[in-house]
Amino acid sequence: MIGPTGPQEEKIVSRKQGFVWLALQERLLERDIKMEKPGHSLGYEVDATVERPGKRPLLIEIKSGATAADIHTGAGQLHLYPALIPAIAGHERILLLPGRPHEDVVAASPS
Repeated sequence: MIGPTGPQEEKIVSRKQGFVWLALQERLLERDIKMEKPGHSLGYEVDATVERPGKRPLLIEIKSGATAADIHTGAGQLHLYPALIPAIAGHERILLLPGRPHEDVVAASPS
């Protein structure tokens, strides 16, 4: 979850991310694909993991914005979580954004 600058923003961010998570889960369940949210005893919890027969599982981080800060946060989470939660260390990492970031941010981001 993106840290709030005020109590209302936290609720809005949380709801947007929840809507995306539920929509993704619904689409995957239609195809008999299971999505999970593994966590760590210290309270870390990934947004989603998806098993794919014959392929590496996915580790998905969902962001409700596409700013440089959102991408920085999401990329950091995708980097740290596999080290904190060994069961997801081999997963393919996906950062799910609500739209394409500004071209300058895209150009500055690693592929």
